[in-house]
Amino acid sequence: MITNVRARYANGVLTPLEPLGLEEGAEVVVSITETPQGTEGERQSANAVSQSIEARGKSIYEGKILQEVEETDKGKFAVIDVYSGDYEIDSSHAAAIRRLVERHPGAVTYTARIGYPTAYKTGFRARVPNA
Repeated sequence: MITNVRARYANGVLTPLEPLGLEEGAEVVVSITETPQGTEGERQSANAVSQSIEARGKSIYEGKILQEVEETDKGKFAVIDVYSGDYEIDSSHAAAIRRLVERHPGAVTYTARIGYPTAYKTGFRARVPNA
């Protein structure tokens, strides 16, 4: 399970600002992202988390998945859980996510499209009619 929880550090103690839902004595791994104060700080923090997810996803995709895919997989989506390293490949992005999340509820995912630099294109290309 992966959960993001805001906490406050004071007097040498990190105190969660919301319930954790853990059993007494449970061991956890803590990753710390300092949040600067104010709206701009929150935006910067969210951007840092997004960049971290992207970096982990790319690393897994380039270091593991690209060696395992075949030519017939070109154009399919590789959906990766950036914490477990597990992934699903499917021509349907939604189907790949659904199967991965069934195995890893709460997964933090990164999507790549095999054989392409991005999973999706945005924007448009204007077509000029022949004169």
